[in-house]
Amino acid sequence: RYDPKVEPLPPPPLKLRWIEAPAEGPNGVSTLDRRQLQLRWSAAWLGSRPVQYRTRLPGLRDAWSEPTTNGRLVIENLAPGSWPVEVEARVEGTEPWTGSLRLNAMVTPYWHETLPARTGMAGLLVLFGVGAVRLRMRALRRHASALESTVRARTAELADKVGQLEVSERRAQAASRAKTTFLANMSHE
Repeated sequence: RYDPKVEPLPPPPLKLRWIEAPAEGPNGVSTLDRRQLQLRWSAAWLGSRPVQYRTRLPGLRDAWSEPTTNGRLVIENLAPGSWPVEVEARVEGTEPWTGSLRLNAMVTPYWHETLPARTGMAGLLVLFGVGAVRLRMRALRRHASALESTVRARTAELADKVGQLEVSERRAQAASRAKTTFLANMSHE
């Protein structure tokens, strides 16, 4: 029978649980191979008012999100590293939030984002730079050697021409003296 003097039982507290989340490893961290985090959660409630949820990602934004009835979170293009996620629930219109449901997600870096790969790429870049400098220096030395041999050849040619000109000048001077002597002798006779 119904007794109006009997107080109704208070509703049970909300219990928040994951519906879809990456599996946790032995160290309590969920490892993500992709750069996307998809989470779904739920809090069982049979009352007429809906359950509201709020989320917080300390690495992305430190403040709690606005309350919503959507029990899903999708984040794409996460950078490598640790991404803690917290979710809280409450019945709409009530003040207290449940304790946080937590998940620590670790996004693994791609191979080219790791320290050994970056060190290797930097080393290759340095080797490429050193190789380019060496090739350029070799080409410059070859060019300088070619210029030196050209200068030597032209200097030798000029020395030959100077020698020929000196011989021609001596012959011309000898011819001029012979002519002068001949004319002097002819004018006395």
